[in-house]
This record gives sequence, structure tokens and C-alpha cells, in this order.
Amino acid sequence: MSKKVTKGEIVESMAQAMYDSQQGVVKIGKCRQMALAAFDNMTGTIGDTLANGGSVTLPGLFRILVIKLRTRKAYKPTAGKVVTLPDRAYPKLEVSRALRGRINIDCINKDESDNA
Repeated sequence: MSKKVTKGEIVESMAQAMYDSQQGVVKIGKCRQMALAAFDNMTGTIGDTLANGGSVTLPGLFRILVIKLRTRKAYKPTAGKVVTLPDRAYPKLEVSRALRGRINIDCINKDESDNA
């Protein structure tokens, strides 16, 4: 069964890892605050980088880059006209080969266990 992971669950996992690495020296509440600040900083940095036309690479996970489309003409069937679409940019996510391999191996192992 697939599970959707929320921001809160990711932050909680980061906080628990920070708490475990500190061996209880820092309170778990403080670790949650630091983990949330780190997560928000990371998402802000990624957004700012993409907004400036850059790309972000997290080795072993993914690469996000900005694709720019030039002005072009398109047919609008409801109006029966040719319209001009302005320049635009959108983010593109490329999953790393390592992550694709891991997902495929997990799927293969799941299929084998279902057939057994």
C-alpha cells in the first residue's frame, strides 16, 4: 500500500534524527523547531534558485530545472481562432537513475512476493 508523506512527517523524521544524534542533550521540541527551520530554508532556497532561472540538484534524488518556452501560436478550437501564447517558464523534475532503480526494484520485489 502506498502512503503519502506530509511536510509534518518529514520534519518529524528530521527532528527525531537530530534528537538521536544529540543523544538527548537537546530537547525534542527544540529539534522540531530546528528541523522545521531547515526544511523551510531548503524549500525557500530551491524556490529562489528556480525563480532566478537556475537549477537544483540533489544527488541520488532528483534535479529540478526551469524550461523556458518561447512565444508561439496555437489553435483555440472553441473560438476557431489562432491565438498567441506568451513566453513562459515551468519547472521540470528529473528523477535520478539511482532513485528510479530503487523504485523499480521495490516494485519487482513486491510483485514477486504477491505471486508467491
